[in-house]
Amino acid sequence: MVDAGCIFLNYRRQQSEWPTLRLRDRLVEVFGSGRIFTDVDSIEPGQDFTKALEAAVGSCRVLLAVIGRDWVNACDDTGRRRLENPRDWVRIEIESALRRPKVQVIPVLIDGATMPQAEQLPGELAQLSLRQAVEITASGFVGQVESLIVALQKILEHPSVKIPSPPRSAHVPTGPVPVPTGPVLVATGPKPVRPAAPPPVACTSYPVLPEDLLWPGPVTGNVTVERVLVGVGTWMKIGDAVVVLRGESGSVTLRSSYIGQVGALNYQNGQPLVPGLPLLALAVSGWLFRVNFKMPFDTGVLFSPGMPAKKLDADGTASRLMVAVDNEGRRPVPWGSTSLLYVPAGNHVFSAIYEQPGSSFKAVSEVVKIRSGRRIAMSYDAPRGAGRSGKLRC
Repeated sequence: MVDAGCIFLNYRRQQSEWPTLRLRDRLVEVFGSGRIFTDVDSIEPGQDFTKALEAAVGSCRVLLAVIGRDWVNACDDTGRRRLENPRDWVRIEIESALRRPKVQVIPVLIDGATMPQAEQLPGELAQLSLRQAVEITASGFVGQVESLIVALQKILEHPSVKIPSPPRSAHVPTGPVPVPTGPVLVATGPKPVRPAAPPPVACTSYPVLPEDLLWPGPVTGNVTVERVLVGVGTWMKIGDAVVVLRGESGSVTLRSSYIGQVGALNYQNGQPLVPGLPLLALAVSGWLFRVNFKMPFDTGVLFSPGMPAKKLDADGTASRLMVAVDNEGRRPVPWGSTSLLYVPAGNHVFSAIYEQPGSSFKAVSEVVKIRSGRRIAMSYDAPRGAGRSGKLRC
C-alpha cells in the first residue's frame, strides 16, 4: 500500500537511471523508504504492473518527472517517438498525475535539459510544459537537491498550502527559501501589460507567482502583502485586481494575467512576501475550459472539434488538433468534446491546425467578431488528406 503522502519518481531508465537513483537515495534518507515510490523496486512480485502504477500515482502527493536532454525525442525500436505511444509508461504516469488536483507535478531537469514546449508534447501531457521546474546538475547536485527537499517538505507537511513550489527559475538556489530581510522584488519601470502564456486545457492547481501577474510600476525594499483582493472560489480573468503589495516605494496593485478560479491562498494581509512561494493557486485555470466547469464569463466561443480523420490515422499514428487565438498560445484541443474558450469582445483571428507526426498540414484561420454578453459556436472538420487544412465553421 502506497503512503498517501509519498513521492513518485517518474523517469526513463535508459536515459536517467543513475541520477534518479542517486536522487532517490537522498529522498529516502529524509522521508523514509515507505514514502518514495519507483517502478524498479516498489512493486511486489506477482502484482499487476499496470494497476500498481496507477494506484501509486493516484495515492502520491508529489510526482517528480525526471527529464533528460533526449527525453522528448526518445524513440522505441521501431523509430517511433515514445511519447506518441498512448501506452508509454512515462506518459501514462505523468498524465495520470496531471489529472489529479491533489498531486503536485514537478519537472526535474537533468543533464542540461530544457523544459519541453506544449507543441512538443502529445495529448494531456502538454500541461506539463507550464509546470514549475527545478534543475539538478552534476556540479550542483547536493545544494540543488537540498532546495528541492525543502520544497517537498512544505508540500508534504502542510497539505492545506497546496502549491509551495520551487522557484520558477531553471537554476535552483542552494539552501532553504529565505524570508525577506532586504530588497525582495524590484520592478524596473512599468512592465508591459501583456498576459503571460496561459496554461493549457483545464490545468488544475496551477501556482501563480508575483512575476506571473501584471505590474503597473516598481516596488522596492521589504515587500508585504497589504491586501488580498480575491478569495477561495473567486473567478478571475485577465486584468482583474488580485493583490496589493506594499514596499518602501509605496503600494502596487497586481492584476491577473490568467483566467481561472482561485483554489488556495498562500498569504494573508500583512504577511511578508517569500521568494518562490506562489501568491495563490488556481483550482481551475487555463486558456481553454471544458464546458462542464461552468465558467461564469458569458463572452467567448463554444468550440466543437469533430474526430480525427480515420483515413489519416489508419496506420495508428496519433493526431491532435491545435488552436490559437490572434496567433498567440497555440494549445491542444481534445477531439470530440465541446469546450469553452474565453475570448474578450472584439475581432479575433482563430486558427486551427491538424497535426500528425510525419505529415504536413496547412493551418486554417477565420476572423470572428465576439460581442459582449454572447457566445459564438464554432466547429472544426478534420482534413481528408495530407497537405490540406480542414475547415472552421462559425
